[in-house]
Amino acid sequence: MNNIKKRKKHYRIFTQELMILCFTATVLFILIINLYRRSAASGKVYTAAYSENSDNVNTGDRVIPENETAPASFQNNNSELSKEAKEIYERNKSLLILVNTESPLPDSYEFSKHTLNSGFVIDEQAYADFYRLTRACNDANLHYNIISAYRDRETQQGIIDRNVNEFMQSGLSEAEAREKTYETVQRVGCSEHETGLSLDLVDENIFSLTEDLETNPTVKWFMENCSEYGFILRYPKEKVDVTGINYEPWHFRYVGQEAARFMNEHNLTLEEFYLLLKTP
Repeated sequence: MNNIKKRKKHYRIFTQELMILCFTATVLFILIINLYRRSAASGKVYTAAYSENSDNVNTGDRVIPENETAPASFQNNNSELSKEAKEIYERNKSLLILVNTESPLPDSYEFSKHTLNSGFVIDEQAYADFYRLTRACNDANLHYNIISAYRDRETQQGIIDRNVNEFMQSGLSEAEAREKTYETVQRVGCSEHETGLSLDLVDENIFSLTEDLETNPTVKWFMENCSEYGFILRYPKEKVDVTGINYEPWHFRYVGQEAARFMNEHNLTLEEFYLLLKTP
């Protein structure tokens, strides 16, 4: 009789321990899944209130310096493309300026400003094609909204200062806050928005900038048709390692119709276009 009681007691203890083990394993599994999701989603959302921060710098990736020679692997079989790229560049130099961390704008940079009805400013050279682009968008029964266009250096510096202050208020030191800020905001002189040739274009009902905008009908239309009007999607998803900037389906850059069609046909970023210019 005592043996039966002992076996029942051992079985009860074993069952309780097994239940505790299963519960612990389940909790750990849920924690791991949540950590993975948070990690995957980090740095991907930008609210409209901070739309000026759309230069989402991928600091872990390499930006190609303007003075770098094209690697041999890129030069192979690209002599004809290089020739065509050089001819396009010669005809459109003012539209094809490369701006990034390695190639900042000179302090003396100026352009003819055109103020849109919305109050945003763009380069006069881009206006005619921008008008055609947005008119075609409306004709497709789609309605757009401009989140950001030209920003001067003072505005860019103000964005940086605001972000630094906010990070410092959360407990970071000034050095830490500045480093954190530069993960999502370009340094003064390094933002494409300072050229007047870049715009952040979304649907009229969009109030935040996220990667899933690629599925929005209006944004998708811009992505598919912009090259016919002289614009390129500046920071494509598959070219993050080339541009050094995270995917931005809303950021469009005017390079002129000739260059835009060439770059679209050959799936080139502006950095890769510049590499062709350096190909013998």
